[in-house]
Amino acid sequence: MKLTKRKLGSVKIIVDNSYISTQGGIVFEKKIADKWVELQKWFIQILDVNDRIAVIQGGATMKFQMTKIGKDIGLDKIEMHFYNGSYMETKLQAYQYLGISYNSLIDNMTNFA
Repeated sequence: MKLTKRKLGSVKIIVDNSYISTQGGIVFEKKIADKWVELQKWFIQILDVNDRIAVIQGGATMKFQMTKIGKDIGLDKIEMHFYNGSYMETKLQAYQYLGISYNSLIDNMTNFA
């Protein structure tokens, strides 16, 4: 399948991984890690420098691990990981990066707020 880039507009993606690593670091099986890298490479193919991906992490270790993976494959130009200790502060930092003030799916979650 051939992918083509958009001519106009930008994409803003927010990912909430906070629930994955609230109790510390996490190690993915090789099969899962390979799929994650495959997904990130797909993003590189279809997104451009005007697009943004903000990822809310639940811990510093996960933030650093995922930031490193992004740098290794070149996704760091558009993707940023956030962890601040406080879910609310982390979420607000992610929103600022995307240039948004809310996301109804995330804002309606009550588990972490």
